[in-house]
Amino acid sequence: MSKDLDDLYAEYQKYYRHDVVEHLVKLACQRKTITYGELAEKFGGIARGRTNPLTAIAVRCRAYGEPLISVLVVLKGTKLPSPNALIYPRLGLTNPEEFGDERERCFDFDWSKTELPKLP
Repeated sequence: MSKDLDDLYAEYQKYYRHDVVEHLVKLACQRKTITYGELAEKFGGIARGRTNPLTAIAVRCRAYGEPLISVLVVLKGTKLPSPNALIYPRLGLTNPEEFGDERERCFDFDWSKTELPKLP
C-alpha cells in the first residue's frame, strides 16, 4: 500500500461495515446497484450519512486489490456514485466512464475468492 492509502485505511477502518459489504457483494452477483437512500433504509441512518462507511469500504477494497464495490451505491437520478464522494478521485475514478468500468469489474469479479475480512 502507498503511504496515502495506508493513512486512509487507518483513518477509515473504524467505519467499515461488513454487513454492508456482504449486501453489496450479493448485489454485484445479481448485477444490481442500490441508491444511497435504499442503503440508508436497509442499514439505518440517512442517505448522506453513508459517506464514512462507503469510504472505508472503498479504501479497504483498494488495499486488497479488489474492485471498489462501493460504486454500486448510486444516486437515484444519475445511477452514478455521488460527485461529492471525494474518495473516488483519490482512488483514480474521476468520470462516468471510469465508474461504469469499475461497476462492471464489480459485476464480473469472483467475490468468492476474497475473504472480505472483518476489521477490528
